[in-house]
Amino acid sequence: MLRKIFVATIAAIVVPLSMPQGTAWADDAALTAEELMQQVEWLQVQMTTLMKQIRDLQEGNEQTTAKTEDLEERTAYLEDDVEDIDDRLMIPERHAALDRVKFTGDLRVQAHSISADVPDFVNGMGVQADIVNTLFYFGGTGQLPPDFDTVDQFIQDNYSDYLFYTDNLTFDQLKAAVGMIESNLPADQYAAFMQALGQNNFVSGYDNDNDLVYTTRLRLRMEAPVAKDVKFSGRLGMYKVWSNSTGTQVFDGQPTSIAWDGTTVGVPNSDVIRVERAYMDWTNIGGLPMYLSVGRRPSTGGVPLNFREDEPRGGTPLGSLINYQFDGITLGYHFNEQSTMRFCYGVGFESE
Repeated sequence: MLRKIFVATIAAIVVPLSMPQGTAWADDAALTAEELMQQVEWLQVQMTTLMKQIRDLQEGNEQTTAKTEDLEERTAYLEDDVEDIDDRLMIPERHAALDRVKFTGDLRVQAHSISADVPDFVNGMGVQADIVNTLFYFGGTGQLPPDFDTVDQFIQDNYSDYLFYTDNLTFDQLKAAVGMIESNLPADQYAAFMQALGQNNFVSGYDNDNDLVYTTRLRLRMEAPVAKDVKFSGRLGMYKVWSNSTGTQVFDGQPTSIAWDGTTVGVPNSDVIRVERAYMDWTNIGGLPMYLSVGRRPSTGGVPLNFREDEPRGGTPLGSLINYQFDGITLGYHFNEQSTMRFCYGVGFESE
């Protein structure tokens, strides 16, 4: 009875949609039992077809959902791969951009407190100037001056001749002239002359105190591969006292603080950026552990001076022997990791 009701209900839904026109319904009184059975069989076929279509649709939806989920998963993996490749490509791209010249550097700011007691001294530069001026006076008059005021007046009266004399005076001539004075003057006159030189250039002692001095040092390092086994290295430097841009070199009593080529970056002077180092290294010459280095040498900040600054070794020579910038050539041969023989040549001062 239940099966008949179910079949009748399905038939009521499906038959109007799919039964051919003119087919009688099951409740038609004119239908025979055989016609009813044919109708039921036809409905069963329609139900089977409908259920198959429903299953096909469900399977299609499931496959579509599975494909969508699979695509989403693969897309997520691809996005991760793309991000990973992008991150990995950034490194060689960055290196490719920096392979030409690699810049590094350091900035140091220090505060100092200076207290110095300068004793009485004789200004050596003034003594040298007085000797030159006295020789000019002696060459023009044939006699020693009574005092240095007379020498100054003579120079004013003959200034063009004085400029010609100083422009053409050589160090050898100066040595020879001083030797002549010492050998030709009586001992008492020579002693009086030297005493007068000392007195004219005597400087009384004084205190030199500065409770707080700030300094700034900027160093920019450069490295660049030029060719196989050939590399360029350089360093620019600026070292100054705060608010002092006069270009006056700070004198600390040591030869390295005199303002000349080898010390332009080693002591505070100005806000000018100077070339402290610039050289090229050629290594593995002829397949041998030999190298050639030419240019402005890395000759400052060597052991043990680097320990004072808490820095790696800055120069090849011992800092206690050479702490001076110079231009030159080094030819070296590595016997092993601990032993290297070097031949060095350089020019430390040129005035011609």
